[in-house]
Amino acid sequence: MKESEPHWILTDDEMIDFALSINEQAADRQFAARQAEFIQELREGASMTTINVLSKALNLIQLSYRHQAVVAGGAAVDLTRASDIDIFVLNLPVAKDLQLLLKAIEGLPGIEFAASDLNLEYTGPNRHIATIPGILPIQIMASECVDVTDLLSNFDLSTHCVAVSPDGNVHTIAQTTPPTSSPHIVNLRNPEKTLDRYRKLCLRYGIQPDLEDLRRLCTTPDPIKDEF
Repeated sequence: MKESEPHWILTDDEMIDFALSINEQAADRQFAARQAEFIQELREGASMTTINVLSKALNLIQLSYRHQAVVAGGAAVDLTRASDIDIFVLNLPVAKDLQLLLKAIEGLPGIEFAASDLNLEYTGPNRHIATIPGILPIQIMASECVDVTDLLSNFDLSTHCVAVSPDGNVHTIAQTTPPTSSPHIVNLRNPEKTLDRYRKLCLRYGIQPDLEDLRRLCTTPDPIKDEF
């Protein structure tokens, strides 16, 4: 007599785990499809509202990190004049946290990491780790800053001290100024780079510079680099 084929009987708990794993895989596929669709829309210059664009950009970040992500800088001020979208993932104080973030975003469509031999040590409160290229590139930044107020307080110029969080709320700090008035210095770590950004902001928004801030930018020595 021929032996019957073996069959496997799953316990209720195993069935639940199996069903959850299938749903998780399906959710991951749907998430990846939405990511790819949005990135293609940006590359084709699709017309979308500012909040819609920024919300979709933040949705590119995995759910486990999304609550600590914000869009900050030029795109949060005036998307029509922005050259890119900067997403900051906050509260990543050590290299291990940065490694986990890199792992979480490595599957984003078309993502380009900042360097193949990415140094996981911070050289300042924020660091650029990856870019998704397109008509409006998306730059992903890892930040040691603990919250959005801490982040904006570390920006160098007042005009771009603005952020949008995943819930659509717009965040500013006391030093934030509108793009219709002269930019002011909030933090000055690198005078040469800040002077270049100051000029770009004045040209972008058609505003006059503050003479006292210009004098400070032109007379503050550059930071001394360590020599080895």
